[in-house]
Amino acid sequence: MAAPSIEQLARQADVVVIGQVISATGEWAAGRATIQTRVALTVTESLKGTAASPLTFTQLGGRVGDEASAVGGAAEFAPGEWVVVFLARRRDGSLRVTDPTYAKFVVVRDATTGRDHAVQAAGAGGADRVDLDQLRTRLRRALGETD
Repeated sequence: MAAPSIEQLARQADVVVIGQVISATGEWAAGRATIQTRVALTVTESLKGTAASPLTFTQLGGRVGDEASAVGGAAEFAPGEWVVVFLARRRDGSLRVTDPTYAKFVVVRDATTGRDHAVQAAGAGGADRVDLDQLRTRLRRALGETD
């Protein structure tokens, strides 16, 4: 199955933000039936929807003490990294990534040009790299906004 495009991710998402990961903490969910990771971000830019800062969302998998759970191919989050994330709201209003594998891009600065790029943190099959300004433009166009 092919990775969803930035445009597809944008249309699926309720919230798209650029931010820095504050924490990624494993916790028990569903009465200790599963482990999830609660990710907190400092939002530096909202590209779609409204998002308070800090913003929190959860995803399946993580570590609590000696217990661990993993979802194959799912993106992981590390404190201090800059990311673009595509998030959807659950019925209860909480947030989750729209796609566990493809909804996270890591923001990296090109040492030669000084420009920021978003690198898709896909666990399966290579990485998609796009100039951060181009990602913003593609997202706005996908949502029917003008430049």
